[in-house]
Amino acid sequence: MTTLTVNFEKGTSQVFWKGTEPGQQRWWVLHDWLRKEFNYDMREGSLGGMPEVYRFGHEGRPDSFERAIFTEAWQWFAIDVLAMWRYEKLFRDLSGDPKVHILRVFNALYAGAKFLTNKAGVDSRNNYPDGKMRGDDPRIDPFVCGGNTLAGRLHGNQVKCRAFYEQESPPPVTMELIRTDQRIIWATNIKRVKVPDSPLANASGLSYKVFKFPAYQDGTEVPYPFIIKNDLNGWNPVSDLMAYGWDEAKRPKYNPPEV
Repeated sequence: MTTLTVNFEKGTSQVFWKGTEPGQQRWWVLHDWLRKEFNYDMREGSLGGMPEVYRFGHEGRPDSFERAIFTEAWQWFAIDVLAMWRYEKLFRDLSGDPKVHILRVFNALYAGAKFLTNKAGVDSRNNYPDGKMRGDDPRIDPFVCGGNTLAGRLHGNQVKCRAFYEQESPPPVTMELIRTDQRIIWATNIKRVKVPDSPLANASGLSYKVFKFPAYQDGTEVPYPFIIKNDLNGWNPVSDLMAYGWDEAKRPKYNPPEV
């Protein structure tokens, strides 16, 4: 069994970067069992699974943050990402069952008490794709799921990660954007089921099952944009991340890793 190189004693990750953009490194978001925060185990939660999410907030205080406004432009972008990934079409170009399906996925991901919008979602506030206006736009938290790879710059013991900003105009949605832009990330769930002999295990040989967020209900991976309010947000301690090279194979999102 091969385990990842993490310096648990000092709480820092070993850096293997050979990037081409000055100052930008590639960062893998560590799972619960690789974090001191959870005593190198797993957070308390449902046996059936729960989102494996971490806030990327203020420098030195990731749990202190401002929620971004989930504007009309970003809602259309988010639903286009979901449509493009599943059907290779923008939402406006869908019809019939695929259109109904993607709207249902959008509402499942961004409504109610779901992790991204936390009771300020598209079910109680403006939902532009569904045509339901309720007077105020939803809010979205700077949440990133374990196993994702981000781009960012190291500042001392903190990393400022690249993200979309609330105030900017979204880029055009293409399949290439989803596959290559590290501001498009993936929703994962963690479950209290141990994975034996995992290459992602910690120094004690412990790891847990991490799997796709079930929004599509058909086994499709769930992409979403990492959106932050402003430049004060998007920070995370380097101890919760692992840097690796741009020329290395992308680190797995799930456990056990998918081939």
